[in-house]
Amino acid sequence: MDQNTNDNLADFGARLTAFGIDLALAAAGYVVTIKLFFPAHSLFMHPKAQVWAAVWTALFMLYQAFAASDGRRSVGKALVGIRVVGPDDEPLSLGRSAARSALYLASSIFNLGFIWALFDSKSRAWHDIAVGSRVVSDTPPSPQRLIFLRVAACACLAVLSGAWYWNNVTSVRIVKAEHDKFTRVGLTEIKILEKMHFSRHGRYAESLEELSKVSSEPKAFLEDANGLFAELKITATPTGYTIVGRASDPAKTRVAFTGP
Repeated sequence: MDQNTNDNLADFGARLTAFGIDLALAAAGYVVTIKLFFPAHSLFMHPKAQVWAAVWTALFMLYQAFAASDGRRSVGKALVGIRVVGPDDEPLSLGRSAARSALYLASSIFNLGFIWALFDSKSRAWHDIAVGSRVVSDTPPSPQRLIFLRVAACACLAVLSGAWYWNNVTSVRIVKAEHDKFTRVGLTEIKILEKMHFSRHGRYAESLEELSKVSSEPKAFLEDANGLFAELKITATPTGYTIVGRASDPAKTRVAFTGP
């Protein structure tokens, strides 16, 4: 690679800014569509959250593959004036671009693959090295534009770091606290229904289906119970009952209750 080509390599700040813009658009799409298709659920405890995140991750990678091929650019790259090229500055084929996009997953391991571009002599991330691609700037950035891109990159990095912390730490705690609260409410309702079942039939119920028959809203009770508990077993005796199972929170918290 000659010096002129080296001079045309995209600045890491520009790459980070472009990626942050594209990721922000995908995140907005995720939030809008999950509320549009499943409006009844909160974003904090949404039963489709993991599936929907997987769908949008796949859509993001497909978009990145399409946008980086045949001379095209993603929205983020177009805004900051950079593009992906092959080893001889030719446009990437769709197949090679798809492989590059799929390898984002490898580069995302502790983000080491992306950070690698800071130290590589050709400013390549792991996914670039694997397919022989480079990210170049349309025009060498002026000092003012370079400062802007690096400030924007720091802002994107702060937002992405905050989003990671929220998603992996804060929201996990909130979801667990909320789920624990609803689980306690669910167990209290089961206790009440067991008393009602005993007063009507002279014995305690051995399943949620039996309990639903004494509920004022059988269908809603079963839906709520199945949403709160990943598994639940009720063992009844003439003098009481025991409930053992797992909550449906990410930790699959053990549930044990004896009544009356």
